[in-house]
Amino acid sequence: LTRSGIYNVVWRSNKLKAEKSRLEALINELTKITKANEGRSDKDKQSTETLERAIRFQREVVDKLESSGNNYVVSRFDNLWDAMDLQKELDARESGNKSTRSIVTENNRSLTSLANLNTIASSMEEAVKKEHGGMVAQSVIKVLDEALVDAAHKRIDSSMRRRRNIAGANPHMMETFMHHASTDAWLLANMEYGRKISDAITEVGSEVKKMERQPDKDPRRYAEANALHN
Repeated sequence: LTRSGIYNVVWRSNKLKAEKSRLEALINELTKITKANEGRSDKDKQSTETLERAIRFQREVVDKLESSGNNYVVSRFDNLWDAMDLQKELDARESGNKSTRSIVTENNRSLTSLANLNTIASSMEEAVKKEHGGMVAQSVIKVLDEALVDAAHKRIDSSMRRRRNIAGANPHMMETFMHHASTDAWLLANMEYGRKISDAITEVGSEVKKMERQPDKDPRRYAEANALHN
């Protein structure tokens, strides 16, 4: 489930920090060797098999530690004092090992990366109409729209997969669940009706501008249209 709140508190044990440092060192070494191998023949390339195996093992070590509340905690709070209370508790675990607190500038939607799908769809629609036009364009656009909606559904399915069991989830479980459900519902509704609503608002705006220039316009109809647009 998506964590919600303004204040984000993170604590890692000294053991987790050390294992993550080992992982980063292995990855850096692999990057260095891979870069050195560029342009070499297969015979002259330095083998990375052992290093890759070590990285896979080290990732498992880090993942296991991050699934333990004794080594990794991530929590969010709406109240600063609650966040500070947790920090005080976490900072007492290991001498000199302090937690960090940051302010989340916006509560991320669980599918934020797909929130711009309407823009993508509009851009593709314009390109298809320009290239093909007529009935061919409508058929292609229908297929593209269906593909984008299918992508949204798949993203939601993947977002509901089993979490990593990181300790410190938002204590208000139902509030967090409703946040996740509402943002996903928002995405699907926006995907299906967003462009239609946007087009309708634009059309009403154009109608209002036309009516403004008409000396004999119906005051009641103009007021209603203006209210809808604004």
